[in-house]
Amino acid sequence: RYRHVSRWRVLMGSIYNTPIRKNVVIAEVKTVVYHSSYLPFVDANIDDNSRDIAVLALTKPLQFT
Repeated sequence: RYRHVSRWRVLMGSIYNTPIRKNVVIAEVKTVVYHSSYLPFVDANIDDNSRDIAVLALTKPLQFT
């Protein structure tokens, strides 16, 4: 897993991986809160992806309409 959260970016306003439109907003991620029962974090040999959900806290509030 890529855990260097300070390098993560969230791209909003596009269905593509690149900001090709002028109204695309790019935000930096401050922290990630994973579901506490996500099993691959408990045991790396488990392939169960249930509870594969997280909340991203951004470094700045979004101003996106």
